[in-house]
Amino acid sequence: MTDNLGKNSKEPIESSRVVSDRGQTVIPKSIRDYMDLQVGDKVVWTVNEHGAVMVNSIKKKSIMDLKGIVKKEFTLEDLDKELAKAKEQHYLKRNEFGGS
Repeated sequence: MTDNLGKNSKEPIESSRVVSDRGQTVIPKSIRDYMDLQVGDKVVWTVNEHGAVMVNSIKKKSIMDLKGIVKKEFTLEDLDKELAKAKEQHYLKRNEFGGS
C-alpha cells in the first residue's frame, strides 16, 4: 500500500487497497483528504466512453447551506402557513399515486 501527496502537491496520488469478498474497500485517507470527503458525502463512480473510471463526490447538504437563499422577511405565521400548504400538497400528491 502506498500513499503519496499533500493536498497542494502537483504530484499524482497513488494508493492501493484490497477489495473484500463483498466488493468493499476503504477510501485511502490521502484520497479522502484530497477530495475533502466527509461523513454523509456520496461517492459517484463513472466509467466514460474510453473505459476510464472517474470518481467524484456529492457533498451532504446542511440546513445552513440554505442561509441567504430567501431574500424576503417572513413572520413565523407566514412560515407556518407555507409549511401547512407544503404538507397539504405533499399529501395530495402522495395520495394521487396511491401512496400511504
